Amino acid sequence: MSDLKDFNRADELEEIRSRHGIQHVGRRKTHAEKYYSFEPERGPQAFYETLQQAFDEFVDLAPLLTEIHEQAIELAVDE
Repeated sequence: MSDLKDFNRADELEEIRSRHGIQHVGRRKTHAEKYYSFEPERGPQAFYETLQQAFDEFVDLAPLLTEIHEQAIELAVDE
């Protein structure tokens, strides 16, 4: 089992969120959010470029969030 010291990855999580400007909101189903804008006059390409940026940024965050979630479940089950 991982100990609680290994579970605390807040600094790493904050570094990734800060790098991409992703906010921690801490709601029940939403834990992180960021608003993106694009220039509609540039056409569909601008939308898809912005969507790709959002995807890339949140994919960078996903492995750490998954690991934290798995460790939280492990700690809860072991208690």
